[in-house]
Amino acid sequence: MNIETPGTFAKRKIEEEAKRIFSLAGGRKTTKLETGTVIMSFLYKDGIMIGADRQISGGYKIVRTNFPKITRVSSCAALSFCGQVNMAQIVSKVYTDILSAIKFRIDEEVPIQGQIKKFEELMQQLALLFDDFDIGTMFHFSGIDRTTGRPYLLEFYEDGAIVKPDAPYIAEGSGGTEARTTLKNFFKTKDFKNLEFEEAARLAISTIRVSAEADAGVGDPRLQSSTLAIIDMKNGFSFVDQEKIKALITEVCK
Repeated sequence: MNIETPGTFAKRKIEEEAKRIFSLAGGRKTTKLETGTVIMSFLYKDGIMIGADRQISGGYKIVRTNFPKITRVSSCAALSFCGQVNMAQIVSKVYTDILSAIKFRIDEEVPIQGQIKKFEELMQQLALLFDDFDIGTMFHFSGIDRTTGRPYLLEFYEDGAIVKPDAPYIAEGSGGTEARTTLKNFFKTKDFKNLEFEEAARLAISTIRVSAEADAGVGDPRLQSSTLAIIDMKNGFSFVDQEKIKALITEVCK
């Protein structure tokens, strides 16, 4: 009996998911569906706040206004993305499949450092398999080591390179400049260790709103809502309820 190695498994899953996604796109490797996006993760008192708009653009046309750009990948970690939608779907699906297969095999969840390593390997494999065109996707990995309580905010480029910021926040996308400026100014005067959930959620919505006002490619939360999620030591990953988000948008975006 042939036993599939982890590398072979990842390669097979990438090819299968790519075939499925591209078949839905009429056989094309890219449909130019991109996100004029803002994605962010920042530390607050109880863990990590993650925020993203929900808009997808194709050229100058808004294609969808309710696309989730945050994916739960384990009980204590999430991916968010900006760039090519097809590639983001492939990477997110294959990565969660890889982690699920490992969990099934060893009967426990992969530790956070192992999750980071596996994602790095996946991005490197993806770059090799699709070296004939631009992957065009950046990912944020946000997670907490539930043994030590250490938070991780990482940016992954398409070749697997990792950026570890020296600030308590990361933000990227076409609206990333405005988002980083907003967060930088906030954290100049505020310590994230004193930032309660409500204020953190308001900050996320406010940052998305500022980005949308500066970049038409970013979905305006007043029109299209937003996606918020949190990761904390006690409860792990969870999405913030949409009704709560709507109430925050009404409060922040007056």
